[in-house]
Amino acid sequence: MRIIAYSNQVLRVLKHDGIFLYVTSHQPHFIKPILNRDSEWDLEMETMGGEGGFEYYGFALTKRNPTTSR
Repeated sequence: MRIIAYSNQVLRVLKHDGIFLYVTSHQPHFIKPILNRDSEWDLEMETMGGEGGFEYYGFALTKRNPTTSR
């Protein structure tokens, strides 16, 4: 999947505690497990309005620092 490769590259170049904003029309129950499959991110999500009932989902993903406890 493209999103896996894309998020892997963002994770690779982003500093610890850096934030990645991701907006999609894909349903959260499909995207959350893909984005956070190894729990590398602290993930927050917000539903955004759309035309004619079509919604968008905004994710704020903060890269976790592996040296700090969760």
